[in-house]
Amino acid sequence: MAAKDRFHKVVKISLTKDGWNVTHDPLQIKVGGVDMEIDLGAERLLAAERGNEKIAVEVKSFLASASAISEFHTALGQFINYRAALRREDPDRILYLAVPDLTYNSFFQLDFLFLNATRKCCKTDYLRYSIGADCTMENLTDKLISYQQIVQQLLMGYAQNKPAYGDIEVETIFDTQRNHYQIMHLGWQHKRWIHQCVMHLDIRNEKVWIFYNSTEHDIAADLVNLGVPKQDIVLGFHPPFMRELSDYGVG
Repeated sequence: MAAKDRFHKVVKISLTKDGWNVTHDPLQIKVGGVDMEIDLGAERLLAAERGNEKIAVEVKSFLASASAISEFHTALGQFINYRAALRREDPDRILYLAVPDLTYNSFFQLDFLFLNATRKCCKTDYLRYSIGADCTMENLTDKLISYQQIVQQLLMGYAQNKPAYGDIEVETIFDTQRNHYQIMHLGWQHKRWIHQCVMHLDIRNEKVWIFYNSTEHDIAADLVNLGVPKQDIVLGFHPPFMRELSDYGVG
């Protein structure tokens, strides 16, 4: 099952556990001659009811290769359009934007979102979902799924920094099935072709292994700041006897 589909299922299960009856998946809205339906894997609109309450939920995983701010712009635009349509066709239904806990506790706490006037459009209409909840059918633990998201978001943030020299592209390579994560540089520096891995992380046995880092970023410290315990971080580029001397995991 793709990651986005898994997140969509997490939201549905969470709503059901909270007493909501999911009535439409996806929810289709037609207003002003325009059919509105978002159906991009898990990122689509669904509807639920509980007693006399009716809600619609736009699910966003924030795991695309684009930056978080680009994802936010897309989500906000969709949110505004959906809410306008619902106010006309189904005014009693309240619209929410469902985002992962990690995204809410990091990106959604930035001053930009509070200073930006467009945030008033959403106010506090957020549902937060924990990545990994009720996903044991995939043989993926809560910790593993959480670490997958942390590593991907961390590397996507790093990848926003383009080298000052040459005409170099920065690519992220995420293999969520085998849990390999890399940042690659490729392009031209004068007449020299550049094709190199600048960062390589794996997730093995629910630990984040750092195998290579040619940048100035302190990956281990950044992982700790994002909630990964030091004992779950392994400095794979050090031999085992040196790892025992650090505050991080041995492996």
